[in-house]
Amino acid sequence: MAYRHLVAMNIFEMGEIPYDELSISIRKDHSFPLPPQDDIEKKVIQKDFFDHLSKEARGIMEMIFNAPDEIIQTFTTNTYNKISKRKIKKYLMKNGWRRKEILFSFMEIKQYIRNID
Repeated sequence: MAYRHLVAMNIFEMGEIPYDELSISIRKDHSFPLPPQDDIEKKVIQKDFFDHLSKEARGIMEMIFNAPDEIIQTFTTNTYNKISKRKIKKYLMKNGWRRKEILFSFMEIKQYIRNID
């Protein structure tokens, strides 16, 4: 039994087990399910959509997700404690962005979010 376990481990490490296996059993009481193929395809599609965003739209998204707390607080509404699109626009306009750039970027982000679901 131990020999078969070692052989199975060597085959797994050498990549001889096909990728589309539903689960890989190393011991009888343990199995490691692989993610469904649909999840992998969905992640690739999401990355592809993100890669095709304009640099302005990507910049806005990265600014929101990577900004320090002080900047996020300037974007947050006092009443609902949520990030305000209007406040982001105001911030970008103060930093030299044109209104048209901002609107197109927000339209791209909206399409991106709708397509990743």
